[in-house]
Amino acid sequence: MSSSASQPSAAPTEWTNPSKPIRFVCSALVEVTRTRLPVPGFTDDDYAYLPQLATRLNGGELSLSDVSWQLGIQVTRERQVASAAIHAFTEAEWARVKDGDDEDAQADVGNDNALLRTCLNLDDPQNPLKLKSEA
Repeated sequence: MSSSASQPSAAPTEWTNPSKPIRFVCSALVEVTRTRLPVPGFTDDDYAYLPQLATRLNGGELSLSDVSWQLGIQVTRERQVASAAIHAFTEAEWARVKDGDDEDAQADVGNDNALLRTCLNLDDPQNPLKLKSEA
């Protein structure tokens, strides 16, 4: 295990990017690492990479198009890791509220998840990063 895997980079707690979608994606990526949310195939290095990816997005070094799947564009580590993490996050968030009686919480999570999934094109039927269970 590398030293980066054992000590993830500190990420900001407040995202400053003017783009709401980027702030949502950054928060979700860091939450996956913070809670160690199970992501199929993830290693310690992948969990350590998420805060770095979020920081790069927040700072403008990367854009959403750099981490989202697009037809004809090379699948990169950024795209693979972000897609897997956002998928796991949206599934966990929905599982958290789906059986409850709080319709407002369900609506909020549904809206947030739709934004996150749209940002990374996770609902595109041609997306090869879509999990087999979603196909």
